[in-house]
Amino acid sequence: MPHIAVDLTPLRADGFNGGVKRYALGLLRVLPQHAPQHQWTLLTAAETHGELAYLDSLNVHRLCVAHKVTPRQTTPPLKRRLANWSAAHLPTPALNALKSVYRLARQTLPALPSLPVHADLLFCPFTGPAFYSPRTPLVCVTHDLQYLDRPYFFDLETRYYRDLHFRQAIRFSSHVISDSDFTRRLILKHSPLDSAQVITIPISLYAQVTPPPVNDVESFLRRWQLARDCFLLYPANFWRHKNHEMLLTALAMYIAAYPESRVRVVCTGQPDKRMSQIQEAASRMNLADRIIFTGFISDQELNSLYVSCRAVIFPSLYEGFGLPVLEGMAFGKPVVCGSLTALPEVVGNAALFFDPRQPREIVSAIHRVMSDPLLISDLVERGRKRLTELGDATQMTKNYLRVFELAMSKK
Repeated sequence: MPHIAVDLTPLRADGFNGGVKRYALGLLRVLPQHAPQHQWTLLTAAETHGELAYLDSLNVHRLCVAHKVTPRQTTPPLKRRLANWSAAHLPTPALNALKSVYRLARQTLPALPSLPVHADLLFCPFTGPAFYSPRTPLVCVTHDLQYLDRPYFFDLETRYYRDLHFRQAIRFSSHVISDSDFTRRLILKHSPLDSAQVITIPISLYAQVTPPPVNDVESFLRRWQLARDCFLLYPANFWRHKNHEMLLTALAMYIAAYPESRVRVVCTGQPDKRMSQIQEAASRMNLADRIIFTGFISDQELNSLYVSCRAVIFPSLYEGFGLPVLEGMAFGKPVVCGSLTALPEVVGNAALFFDPRQPREIVSAIHRVMSDPLLISDLVERGRKRLTELGDATQMTKNYLRVFELAMSKK
């Protein structure tokens, strides 16, 4: 009976993990069901151990491990301070020389603690492994390589950790799973892995996207003073590449062009400094009554927004996949989204695209989705067809299990 350990130590109780948390927990609800002959051990951190109790079953149990990898345990604070100071104060030639020395020094990866259980496979849905055993095959999921493809979206410290986790994944994994061919190409470009070791498996968890009870939906809408079919939903954390600033600009332009419209925009996501900055910008632009910031909300509350919105709008500048656009389709909602990176591959012809760098294109998309019922019907139907093309949760889990079996066969 195969025993698979799943590293969930990076999981946070809040919205810090973004859509990866929704993906990982959705996957772990179905994987053990499709592989009842496997034993699954979920390696958890104290912060989320209790939250995951609903995953327990005859073949699934949780193990709260004492060791939890955090950035501060990975890199000494002094090194971080020196790196940030160097980037801010050194002239470019000296900084480039220092970076060259650093690139040579980083070839040696920090040692990872031993895997705390005996397992036939270690699976890491959050990219970097927190544990390692040379006798245990490792499969990691890399959701994007944005820090390499668009480094200007990140500070030096974030790039360091993302690079560390990616290099640990490619160094120790027998196979790496990507959500899209877009990301797969980048993995192959930036790693020594061969094409057979990097496998694309799109996220297809739509059967789990179910509408909440009507009374719960109405209660949630009343709390935020929202009316059905009168708002656009943007479910995303407030990271730079999510492009909230351009959405504000486009919304202001739209209201100026169509003052009779009462459209509102709902932005979900983990509260942070950038959210506060965007809220302040919305107030300065007289948009405080037009854009709502819910903060981090539960899956059921998010589903209440999906089922009630006019459309899902997604002006992101960079996506390795883009799960919310497919969740919107699963709820029978039209999707308007950016045309960059992995989104065209994921969506196919089932969305109204715009260049997220051009506010006039966003304005046009908002106007069309708010005023053209025939377009809405067409997009909804195309969305249903696109989900069928991408397959369902059963096919997705079969693909994951096939990779697991392949990795274990090479033990």
